[in-house]
Amino acid sequence: MKSFKFFFFLFLLTGILIAFSCSGDDDDDDNDDNNDDNDDNGDDDVADDDAADDDSGDDDNDSSDDDDSSDDDNDSGDDDDDSGDDDDDNTPGTADLIENGGFETGDATGWTGEWPYDELVHSEDLGDDDTSPDTTWYILPHTGSYAVWFGQTHSQHTAWLGQTVTVPNDITTAEVRAWHYLYKFGSCSFTLTLKLVNPNNPNNVLLDLGSWTQADASFIANYKEFMHQLSTAELSSLQGEEVMLRYEYTGQGALISGCYVYLDDVSFDATW
Repeated sequence: MKSFKFFFFLFLLTGILIAFSCSGDDDDDDNDDNNDDNDDNGDDDVADDDAADDDSGDDDNDSSDDDDSSDDDNDSGDDDDDSGDDDDDNTPGTADLIENGGFETGDATGWTGEWPYDELVHSEDLGDDDTSPDTTWYILPHTGSYAVWFGQTHSQHTAWLGQTVTVPNDITTAEVRAWHYLYKFGSCSFTLTLKLVNPNNPNNVLLDLGSWTQADASFIANYKEFMHQLSTAELSSLQGEEVMLRYEYTGQGALISGCYVYLDDVSFDATW
């Protein structure tokens, strides 16, 4: 009987140990599962971190793109500045190309020419001598105090007067103006011409502007305005060129006769 109890007790103890051992294995499996879950969560965290890094990279790229946009804006600003410089180069303007067109310096400053008398430019006080019109034929300037005088004292008289100017490259309009006083008494004759010529070769006439003779003069005369508006074709042929605005006078008088021509307020107005 005692042997039976001993073996029963030993069997019971063995079963308890086996049950306890199985319970430990289950705990280990649960721990393994938990560790696997933690590993999975760790992987997810790493993936999230990678995604965050990618997003950050994208943001940096976007920022870079914004910088490029800023560069484009700066380039655009540079283009605008360059455009402004071009506009400055092409700024419209107007000017009288003639210097001293009213002869108010009291001499022929700005002009060149040949004339037979001691004086070309005369003031209101003409005087009474052999080299200027007699005070009996006193003629006032058109404006100011001075004017140019062409004429002869009862003999043949030739003269010319000119000024060289540079025509703007981008000229759009231009007109030549002057005031002429054409006087005659007796049987005199004369020819007055106004031309644009090559400064180095006056015989090379670029443009005939006008001509006048004794038929246009009178004993009781007044200043008359001359004006020539250059055509588009004329402007095109003169763009960027040096030209001379040139008056030429030839006259012939007799013992009691004379022809006098006064010039004043000559201009060559240009727009570009």
